[in-house]
Amino acid sequence: YTGSEGALRQALDDLRAALPNAMVSTYTYDPLIGVTSMTDPKGQTTYYTYDHMNRFGHAADLDNHVITKYEYNYKGQKGLGFDAMQAVIIAPSHVEINTDQVIAVDVSAGSGRFFYEWQIDGQPLTESGSSFTHTFTALGNYPLQCKVTDRATNQIKIVTTRIQVTESLTTPKLTATPVHSAAGMIVNFTLTGIAGGSGEYI
Repeated sequence: YTGSEGALRQALDDLRAALPNAMVSTYTYDPLIGVTSMTDPKGQTTYYTYDHMNRFGHAADLDNHVITKYEYNYKGQKGLGFDAMQAVIIAPSHVEINTDQVIAVDVSAGSGRFFYEWQIDGQPLTESGSSFTHTFTALGNYPLQCKVTDRATNQIKIVTTRIQVTESLTTPKLTATPVHSAAGMIVNFTLTGIAGGSGEYI
């Protein structure tokens, strides 16, 4: 439950749950401003925001994807007209333990004025830029998340990926049998001592 009315929305959902055979729509409302959320009979919630003059700004779903947006301009003034923000995390799927790794997020469209919030394994990081260097000191499969906020439009985009941390790849040993051979003889080569890395070798 997001926003300052989370407790109220929880109570409304409890009411809906108590009426399983009814088609219930619920609303939250700020006096003198307008409707702040609407939940339909299927349980899908739409959130409504307003600007500093209490004019309707935009409607968004639970994941903060903008559904409808209004802009207010003087006659002849060009609006902001930003395209919907898109983001993708740039990071390797497998990394070796105790090695520095550069992690970044690529953001397109939007206003270009972004704020970044990073998490690794559910723990917030102090980094607030679009890229940073991180060293994984323990083996495991780590969820990575970046929350990008457009400062101009308040649009939020959350992107995730996972990083598998493995042991360092060992140097294998190549042996030949026989060691000495004449022209035309068949020689068998064997590679041993392969360990570490992702375990998927070519």
